Amino acid sequence: MATRSAPVVKGSDIVWEGHPWVVPRLIGMTIVLLVLGVFLTWAEFRFGYALTHVFSVPLILLTYGGIGIIWILGALNLAILRARHKYTLRQSSMDIASGIISRKTFTVSAAGFSDLEVVQGIGGRILKMGTIVMETDSRRDLRLIMIHDPLNAAAKIRSVMSMPMVRLAPGGPPPVVDKGNAPQENDGPKRE
Repeated sequence: MATRSAPVVKGSDIVWEGHPWVVPRLIGMTIVLLVLGVFLTWAEFRFGYALTHVFSVPLILLTYGGIGIIWILGALNLAILRARHKYTLRQSSMDIASGIISRKTFTVSAAGFSDLEVVQGIGGRILKMGTIVMETDSRRDLRLIMIHDPLNAAAKIRSVMSMPMVRLAPGGPPPVVDKGNAPQENDGPKRE
């Protein structure tokens, strides 16, 4: 149900790809519901209500059915969360896509990147999970939520987004490198 990061295809400009990592939350929800089920089973048998019929169904079966429905709805919610968000780091930009039926993709170029922050609580540090907040030059905060190993992902994002980009127009003059006071080929005659 969760992909930590997709393998990078040779010849592709994709450096890293990710989705929200929902497995820890699914496991946590399962454990909580199992503990709740054990407690309610104990309480229903302890107080003698387990075999009491409600709508001609024993209360214990209604309890298990309710817990099962809560688990299915929670798992579906996590699956939708994972499907709604996709993060793609390319050689010169970061794409943040959200939505299922209608997809909105926000692209941050290396020139528009300003700052990066990794947010992890105590549980996130234990599970190597967290949120990456990217700030753009337009003062917009972009959140990459529930990222597995956010420090590694943030290092990849920093290495790509903080690299200066130089592009040359095809057929244009060669770049001029300033070497102090030395005359350069595109300067013309030197005047004193």
